[in-house]
Amino acid sequence: MAEKRKRKWKKWLVILLLLGGGLVYLHFPMGPVEIIISKETTFIDRPVNPDGTINYVKALNEQFAKGVTPENNAVPLLLKAFGVSILPDKTRDETLRRLELTAAELQSDHHFIPWDERADINKSAEPQAATDSQAESKISDSDKEANFKDVWQMFREGRVHPELQGWLAANAEALRLVEKATTRPRYYMPLVSSSDPPTVICMLLPSVTCHRNVARALVIRAMLKLRKGDVDGAWQDILTTHRLARLVQQGPTLIEQLVAIAIDAIAVKGGITLATSGKLTPEKAKSMLKDLAALQPVGDVVESIDRGERFMALDAIMMLSRKQTLGDAGLGEYSHKFSNLDWNEMLRIMNSWYDRIVKPLRLPRFQGRAEAQKEFDASITELAENTHLTIAKGFLLMLGGRPCRKARSRAVTNLLLTILMPSVSRSVDLQDAARMKFEIEKLAIALAGFHGEKGHWPAGLGELVPKYLP
Repeated sequence: MAEKRKRKWKKWLVILLLLGGGLVYLHFPMGPVEIIISKETTFIDRPVNPDGTINYVKALNEQFAKGVTPENNAVPLLLKAFGVSILPDKTRDETLRRLELTAAELQSDHHFIPWDERADINKSAEPQAATDSQAESKISDSDKEANFKDVWQMFREGRVHPELQGWLAANAEALRLVEKATTRPRYYMPLVSSSDPPTVICMLLPSVTCHRNVARALVIRAMLKLRKGDVDGAWQDILTTHRLARLVQQGPTLIEQLVAIAIDAIAVKGGITLATSGKLTPEKAKSMLKDLAALQPVGDVVESIDRGERFMALDAIMMLSRKQTLGDAGLGEYSHKFSNLDWNEMLRIMNSWYDRIVKPLRLPRFQGRAEAQKEFDASITELAENTHLTIAKGFLLMLGGRPCRKARSRAVTNLLLTILMPSVSRSVDLQDAARMKFEIEKLAIALAGFHGEKGHWPAGLGELVPKYLP
């Protein structure tokens, strides 16, 4: 009996030892996965940080700084117009160093003042025409506190805000610098990260809202000039706004593309208003069309997704491999759990998703792109709806240890995708709409020129060819 009990205990001891050994094997700390530099994983092969990861911030800077000189770069003039305060405090000195500028060079009493930050500056305004004064008298006290969108709407209704001309007069020097900047061909604002090594997520961009604000100022000033019969001056302000959009779109990030698209939409409004004012001569219409023909299409959304957005996603995985937190991406509370992952598997998955969306986005609208976008959006939506399940799955897979490493890596990548993958379809649709509006502006100008020459409208658009349109 004792011998039987002894054998039974030995049997359980062996089982417990086997189970313990299995658990030790499953959860014994695995060596770090070395990141493989390749097209499928890191997408680019240089520059490399000291720890063997890719420096995506430096890669973007190298790509977008090619051919840029202090003489052909519009950014120094724009900084003189806006002031150094638009640069983030943490990276201001480094940004200025790379631009070969000093804060003292950018000091001025004439920096651009946004409408919402205006002070009592209307005292310097030029006297208004009688029609403007009459319009002002109809403005209520509540209108005087209007935001700029309301100011624009008031102007369209024939009412001029009492502070508008004073605000424009105070910004005259800043607007002159912006106009001068738009005669330069390049726009390079160095990308500077606040982290070490540099990371795309920690890249601090200057405020781009200032570009939209100055675009609004230029176009409403154009409308005031048009009201006074200064067609050439009005067109110069509208053309400056179009050119500003083409400069901003040279930036590598998606946000810069969207700001450029918004700026061009503001310019288009002004251009169509000018075209339908009845004040264009055929010669002026042809000159304006020549100016617009020299401009490239607005927006480069697909390239910004393929580079800027892809690099940010891949860099997030590099950050996890270095045990850096992703607080800026909303993952700070989970980052410490994302260890012992297969980084190469994650990089391959992330790249495959970007390949999947970028390829159809390069197609014309009606060659399968819309269907591919819809399918892609549905996939991302499904991942987003299952975010909590993905997190739970990732934690459960931790219990599986070594054999579950790849599966856990896939779960974490899916979570990253829902946070870092932009709404690409919407971005490309906005670009398509902006480009079509630009064509409509040109068509409006061509129609105005034709009507001024012939005294009647064309029976068909073919009559505008080739004198006004290609």
